[in-house]
Amino acid sequence: MAPTPAAPTRADVQMAELRRRADRGEARAQFMLGWCYDQGDGVEQDHFEAARLYRLAADQGHVGAQFSHGICLRDGTGGTQDHAAAARLFRRA
Repeated sequence: MAPTPAAPTRADVQMAELRRRADRGEARAQFMLGWCYDQGDGVEQDHFEAARLYRLAADQGHVGAQFSHGICLRDGTGGTQDHAAAARLFRRA
């Protein structure tokens, strides 16, 4: 007989909901999921995915995402380093 799969944890359910909201284009969820990828909190750390999600939220005016994406651009984490674009985002935030 095959082993019974483990029931999803509360964290699994919350992460799935956060992904659904981010996929629907909610800026706050995109920022929060980006932070999870940036820190490796609940997901495997992926700076490219973090930068992508920060950019999506920043483009919608999310101040925290503007700042975080600016840091990614300043440092070159998750993509190409671009000090001018980082400075623009910092001024907007």
